[in-house]
Amino acid sequence: MYTPITNESPDSSRLVHYGQLVQDLLSQTSPDEWIGDLWSIYSGYFVLITQQIRR
Repeated sequence: MYTPITNESPDSSRLVHYGQLVQDLLSQTSPDEWIGDLWSIYSGYFVLITQQIRR
């Protein structure tokens, strides 16, 4: 849990809020799903780059 500090900059509270949003987003799926999604994203990117290099 986050406890604000007196004299804290506005950017700090924005970063904390952003971190909470990321945590909520990541908790919606399992790590196995993340691995599958990342594999799809980066393997597709690698194929695209490989095709671009061959041209």
